[in-house]
Amino acid sequence: MVIHMDWAEIQQACVFGMGRQLANAEAADKPYYAREGMLSDREAQPAAVLAEMAVAKMLNVYYSPTLWPASDHPERKGDADLCGFVEVRRVRLSDRGPPVRSTDRGRVVVAVYIPDDSRDDWRTPMILGWVAVDPAATKATFQRDFVECGDGDQKFFRCPVSKLIPPTKENIGSLRARCLTHREVGG
Repeated sequence: MVIHMDWAEIQQACVFGMGRQLANAEAADKPYYAREGMLSDREAQPAAVLAEMAVAKMLNVYYSPTLWPASDHPERKGDADLCGFVEVRRVRLSDRGPPVRSTDRGRVVVAVYIPDDSRDDWRTPMILGWVAVDPAATKATFQRDFVECGDGDQKFFRCPVSKLIPPTKENIGSLRARCLTHREVGG
């Protein structure tokens, strides 16, 4: 599903993305980061914010991009991107599903395709779908339901696009209802 973003939204994503990069300039990378295969933070951070904004727009829920210094990360590391339980993952290839981590148990992980190069048209992020990760998922569950990728210390799981819940009107409505209910109970 393509989400149409206007120039003001793209500008906001770029401003918050750059703010995130500056706020975290001295922070250490997570252990699973493989810098040699990654984009620079200057390009990746605005794309990540734009992906979050696109999901909020699809769900028609209030969203304001987050921005805090690296020193606040320990107390915020458990926060989801949206609605208290929705984790947004920007993917760089439209035929590749999102990474899924043990910290995603009990969450919904949404895959959003945005082209690598910021010179490409960012007005049309594509929501590929989402996966609900069982709160009781074990390593065996991850091995059964997802694809193990990487090697050595850089191993991780990825949900194939074919296993994502598609963004149909009914599915979006159901996820939106969960978001609104979660907010009402303090999420």
